[in-house]
Amino acid sequence: MPRSGSLFVALCMVAIALSVAALCFLVGGVEAGLSLSVGLAVLLVMVLAHLGAELGAQRREQAARVNELGRVMTETSQELFELTRRLERFETLAMDKARLATEPIAQEIDALGTLVHQFARTLDAHEQAITKVASPARRAALAPDAAPVAAPAPAAAPPQERKPPTITVGPLAGMTEAEAAAAIAGAIGAGRIDLYLQPIVTLPQRKVRWYEASLRIRLPDGTQLSAPDYRPIAMAGGLGPLLDTEAITRSLQVGRRLISRNRDVGLICGIDGASLGSVDFASSLLDLLENEEEMKGALLFEVAQADLRAFTLLELETLRTAGALGFRLALGGVTDLSIEPRDLAEKGVRQVRISADLLLRDPEAAGAAIHPADLAGLFARHGIDLVATELNAESTVVDVLDYDVKFGQGLLFSPPRPVRADVLTAQPEPAPAARTTARPQAPREEPPQRQTPAQRLAPDTLGGAALAAGALGGRSEQRRSLGGLPQGLRSLVKPRG
Repeated sequence: MPRSGSLFVALCMVAIALSVAALCFLVGGVEAGLSLSVGLAVLLVMVLAHLGAELGAQRREQAARVNELGRVMTETSQELFELTRRLERFETLAMDKARLATEPIAQEIDALGTLVHQFARTLDAHEQAITKVASPARRAALAPDAAPVAAPAPAAAPPQERKPPTITVGPLAGMTEAEAAAAIAGAIGAGRIDLYLQPIVTLPQRKVRWYEASLRIRLPDGTQLSAPDYRPIAMAGGLGPLLDTEAITRSLQVGRRLISRNRDVGLICGIDGASLGSVDFASSLLDLLENEEEMKGALLFEVAQADLRAFTLLELETLRTAGALGFRLALGGVTDLSIEPRDLAEKGVRQVRISADLLLRDPEAAGAAIHPADLAGLFARHGIDLVATELNAESTVVDVLDYDVKFGQGLLFSPPRPVRADVLTAQPEPAPAARTTARPQAPREEPPQRQTPAQRLAPDTLGGAALAAGALGGRSEQRRSLGGLPQGLRSLVKPRG
């Protein structure tokens, strides 16, 4: 049909051209050759006009089709986005339901296993005590094949008292561990504690984003002890929770001053894993954080990689409750790069601090599952920042920038600097609800051994755990403050009285 229409239009154009030529020749008296030229010119004009009209119509039709195709593609993209969003929401809801259904059971099983383990340890302790009480003669009489009791040997000379070993390195060299623990306890009791801050900067801009807070202890002679000097001895002497409470309290005081001037600056405060295993410290920590609305998101608690891997249910629940209050974690003390970002993100970790030496080491030697150059991007996809520490040379900064590291810390930017005393004294006292650990007396000659996580989590006996659970049965306010803790563990996190 379009071909027939085009043929008809062409015939009409020829007829019009011939008519014009005939009129010019017959009516106008124009010569035949000139008349034909006029007719051809008219024909050419009509052909060009027709072609222009055809091309214009085709352009308009093509533009309309392109617009329609774009509209269809936009609608399709929106539908695909909506479908993807619904699928993600469905997956999230399914995972949340599964977690809510299984988590209480797993927690109760873990708590029951811990209490059974404690019950077995208590029975073993009782059996050993009974064995010690029994006299040697009684044990000999009960033994059927016991040999006759030999005559007592002459009393030997009393052995000379062995002198406890002394510390050989560091500022405490020459002291025994008991003397060093007493000196540290005395410094804490006298308030000879200083808070130091070291900046963490953005790379490559070198703008301060975080400060790492650390405590240093001053002995009576003015000697300063940094954390590597006093931390092992303090933890063995049971002073770790007190030091961590002091560090958190001072970090909160300084943090309020910092964020009042710049909301983009935060603090990182280290906590020992053994302190988190203390019920009293866990309760004191949650009470301190409960009223710190302005510090939410501005204070991270740093835990060591080895401690995080060894945490029991009590430590994880304490960290989860702190995370619900708005206080997340930083992972420090990283000794290998066998790290699962998804697991860290689920535990509330928002920052991983790795030394530049470990980060730039050979991937196989560092224990990395992927190349360290890909760690920053992998962490970022899970909402975790990667910080390169111990940056002491410009060449090292250039190397870590090739790994797309966004934050750095080291002596190149600034050494740790003390906080002025007036900054701490100008801050208000902590909220009345916060409970602090009592000042310790000087430790005994032989410091108590560090307890295992199972011993720290459970009361002394199974009956004690039952009494603790019953004593808190009517405290609805404490149960609300601990949120998702199972019924059998609330007494372990929130102390009685």
